[in-house]
Amino acid sequence: RSVGLTSDGREFYESCASILSQARGALDTLSRRREHPSGQVRVCVPQELYFLVLRRTISEFARKYTDVEMHVLLSTGRPDPRVDPVDVAMWAGDLPDSELRARKVAGGTPKLYASPVLLEKSPPMRELEDLRHLPLLDVNLPGPERQELIRGNERRRLALRPKHVVNSMGPALELVVAGLGFAPLLQNMVRPFLDEGLIAPLFPEWECTSLNLYLIMADGILPHRVRLFVDHLVARFAQLDEDSVPD
Repeated sequence: RSVGLTSDGREFYESCASILSQARGALDTLSRRREHPSGQVRVCVPQELYFLVLRRTISEFARKYTDVEMHVLLSTGRPDPRVDPVDVAMWAGDLPDSELRARKVAGGTPKLYASPVLLEKSPPMRELEDLRHLPLLDVNLPGPERQELIRGNERRRLALRPKHVVNSMGPALELVVAGLGFAPLLQNMVRPFLDEGLIAPLFPEWECTSLNLYLIMADGILPHRVRLFVDHLVARFAQLDEDSVPD
C-alpha cells in the first residue's frame, strides 16, 4: 500500500518549500551583510571633537568596513536624528529630553587651564580669588552652571564676568592656548597640549561640574552598519578614558 499527496497537498508542499527557500536565502543574505556591511552611515559630530578625536576613529572604521559609505557632517549645533537626515549625532552637555534615544560615550569633570605665557604676565595664583586677575573664557553648554568649583564636599562659585563666551570646548581650548584667558576643559581633550607645555592646570584640586558626551540615535531598529559604528565609537572613547588616567 502506498501513500501519496493529493493535488492540493502537493500545491501546499511546493508553496511551503518555496517559502522556506526564500527564508534561507534571506538569512544567507543577512549573514553576508553582517560579515560585509554596506550602505550609508550619516553622522554629525562637533567640529572640534572631529579634529581632536574622531578623525582617526572614523577613518579606522571606514578602512575596516570598506563597503560602508561614511557621510560626516561637522556642526556646532545639535541635530536630532529623529527629524534631521542623520543616523547618529553627538551631543555634549545635558539632555533636554528624557525620551531621546541616547548612549553615553564619555564623561568627565572639567578643570581649569591657562597658558603658561598668560600666567607669567599675571599675579601669582595662590587662592581662587586670584582668578579675578585672569580673563575668563566661558564655555556655554547645556547643563549646570560651570563657574561652580568642587573640592570634596566644598563648593565655591567664581562669580566672574566672562571676557569671551563660546559654545563648545574646541574654540575655548584654542583661545586658552593663544593666552587669551582661562577655561574649564576636559582632561582627555587637553592631554596633548599639557604634554607639550602649551597649557597648564589652575588649582588642580578643584574641578567643575561634570560634563557628559552622548550619541543620539533615531527611533526604531538601527541598521547593522549603524550599530557597528556606534559600538566602534563607544570602544574608542573607552580607550581614551583609559589613556587619560595618569600613570
